[in-house]
Amino acid sequence: YIDLWFEQFPTRNTQPVALYGMGWYAQDQWKILPNLTMTYGLRLEHNSDPVCRTNCFARLSTDFASASTSTTAAYNSLIASGQKQALASLQKIGYEPRVGFAFLPFGPQSKTTIRAGYGMFADAFPGQVADIFLNNAPTNVPFTLFGPAFGGSNLALVPIAPGSARSVATASNAAFVAGFAAGASNATLSSVPGFSSPNISTAVQHISNPTYEEWSLAIEHQLGKNDSVTAEYVGNHSYHEPELNNSVNAWNSGGATGFPELSTSGPPNPNFSSVTQISSGSSGNFNGLVISAQHRSGSLNVQVNYQYSHALDEISNGGFDGFTGNSLAPDNPFNLADNYGNADYDTRHYVSGSYVYMIPHYAGPKALVDHWEFSGTVFHSTGLPFSVVDTGTATNFTGYGGPFYAKQTASISGHTHCGGTAAANEVNPTPCAFVSDYAPYIAAIPATSTTPFVPAVQSATDFGQSRRNQLSGPNYTDSDFAVTKGFTMPHWDSGRVRVGAQFFNLFNHPNFGQPLNSVASGSIGQIQSTVNPPTSILGSFLGGNASPRLVQATLKFDF
Repeated sequence: YIDLWFEQFPTRNTQPVALYGMGWYAQDQWKILPNLTMTYGLRLEHNSDPVCRTNCFARLSTDFASASTSTTAAYNSLIASGQKQALASLQKIGYEPRVGFAFLPFGPQSKTTIRAGYGMFADAFPGQVADIFLNNAPTNVPFTLFGPAFGGSNLALVPIAPGSARSVATASNAAFVAGFAAGASNATLSSVPGFSSPNISTAVQHISNPTYEEWSLAIEHQLGKNDSVTAEYVGNHSYHEPELNNSVNAWNSGGATGFPELSTSGPPNPNFSSVTQISSGSSGNFNGLVISAQHRSGSLNVQVNYQYSHALDEISNGGFDGFTGNSLAPDNPFNLADNYGNADYDTRHYVSGSYVYMIPHYAGPKALVDHWEFSGTVFHSTGLPFSVVDTGTATNFTGYGGPFYAKQTASISGHTHCGGTAAANEVNPTPCAFVSDYAPYIAAIPATSTTPFVPAVQSATDFGQSRRNQLSGPNYTDSDFAVTKGFTMPHWDSGRVRVGAQFFNLFNHPNFGQPLNSVASGSIGQIQSTVNPPTSILGSFLGGNASPRLVQATLKFDF
């Protein structure tokens, strides 16, 4: 085996970083007709660039594509260090107009309402950029060394053995810090024992706020005194969304056939190893239809919702926060459009419902028959998307952090959904059917009658062997239930003690995770995990979740 030692040398253990946001909003309402009201407004948004009070940020002094590739270029000219602001330029003001109307088509007493609206909204650019740029040289110099024995520890009580990886890294850091201040280059620092080109994260010179155009049209109709139905179309288009491209300095070190985008002689910029460049060039779209029905009476409240929707994007959550284990990086680091496909959170069908039933008093002792309440929720959604990847071929690329989608060899029609039948807790589990439709990368396609299937959407380059997120995992179904009994407090009309029980995952229904999705895995297509419900005995998204049924006894005092 090969010993590996990774160590960073920060100039300070803590750094004071601050950021803030400000907003101004003006709104007016105009009653054009007795049955037509228009609302319009404008919001101005200002989000600050993260600021370090000790000037601790570092990044490339220009866009990566414009940075010098000469190994004699001084690192202190390639890297803009001692920066107070994390980003070179951030959009100052976001202009966000909104307009909407409510219309009663059959007069002021109409039981039908039509509502519509359009608005622009903006997010703050993710503050994680502050943490990312804090870990760049020379503020925090990283070294990765192979081979030398560890020979020590990061504990002060253990001496550093001469010739160990830690001693080499320590000496390299001292030489790099001194050399950086003196204008050293990659060429001059190569003589330092164990020195390798540093990793760096940077951003394009101008970053815009993530911006969203949202619109909706809803028709609501009241049916009698207690019931109503609503049909609503909602949509949005997002742009200037964040993108973390961690493969801009990748190269074909393994000599895999093909891939004209990648150099086989070394990284595009030999002054650096792995390079991540942050930009605001990603986009997405969403369209959905929501149908709701409500019943509200003295003893029973019920609401049922159905949504059909489709979400597409190039990078979900801007590449900063993962979702369902899907990759945060683009497959083709040089063409983001190749990554456009179903969003990681695309859920085509979603059904949810909630109910509360309070048994009215009919007869019998009030202490026994009054103040019973039954409530619960039910929801079902179709599976979340995933991609089939080829992790074996990806090992040929140094500095590559993308997923590298596997080769699609047959039409996936009829195999786009992978259900719970592929769960590994079954005897002799059967992999999902999509397994037969994919294979490792094929560099050259023979021009014969046995030519493998090539989908029409395949890229002309070696990247894009299959489309992103074209398959979906198991469906999700869950139901929670609660029953409580209230007891009035003597001489206290508003006081009540309630005892009862809550049942999470009432029917003990197993929900399975995504299947193994790499063609390099011997278990591809098998499902080897379950997923937890969004609610538990500790509340929503607060941990303590478990897939099986959970029962909790409750005691409450209402006043």
